[in-house]
Amino acid sequence: MWKSFICSAIVIAVLVGCSSTNVVKPTDMSTESTRESSSIDTPDTIATSTKHTGPTATQFIAPTLTAAAPEPEPTATAVEIPKIKLTSPAFSSGGMIPSKYSRDGDDISIPLIWGEPPEGTVSFIIIMESDPLMDGDIRWVHWVLYNIPAELRELPEGLEPDADGGLPDGSQHLENSWQELRYGGPKTQRFETKKYTIMIYALDSFVEPIDLEGESESDSWFGSAKERLLEVIAGHIVAEGKLIGKYKPE
Repeated sequence: MWKSFICSAIVIAVLVGCSSTNVVKPTDMSTESTRESSSIDTPDTIATSTKHTGPTATQFIAPTLTAAAPEPEPTATAVEIPKIKLTSPAFSSGGMIPSKYSRDGDDISIPLIWGEPPEGTVSFIIIMESDPLMDGDIRWVHWVLYNIPAELRELPEGLEPDADGGLPDGSQHLENSWQELRYGGPKTQRFETKKYTIMIYALDSFVEPIDLEGESESDSWFGSAKERLLEVIAGHIVAEGKLIGKYKPE
């Protein structure tokens, strides 16, 4: 009986000893964990061996900065020129000019009436011209009268300038397209209706005749000194008005 007991004890001891050789000690676990972790990719390894197709939740994406568009530079706005009402007792605006004011009739100057100009007005200018002629953009100038006194508000019909184009009140004519120092009325072909524009300009000064000397080429007006006059008064216009009339031979 004891022999059997002793044999059983020896067997159990051998089995326990064999089992103890397979137990993982704490130090062995640490070594094993280190060994296993060394086989796992580090972040550096991931960065070099793995291709990312998009940002992960932990990545920081720098915002894209877009340069602001430059503000547009302010543009110069055109100054609105005050208006003067210009009328004629001979015809309404856009109406027919009576024949007596044409080259086919008495060829006397058209009567005009205008409203109050702005304060500081020193003189007026009257210019009458045709619409472009049939053969191009050239206009026929019928009347150019400058240095009209500021106190006047009308011109009677039939002005009679002297040989130099002057009037008793100091007004002065420039040559029209007929190269005359006076008014020259409308003249068109038979059955043709043409439009004419009469402009009045209020100036803050008089025009010196000497300033009108000199050549000034123009492709817009036929044989007239109007171009030079417009150059001289540039920057001196304080108000303007317009009257349109039509003419057709009777």
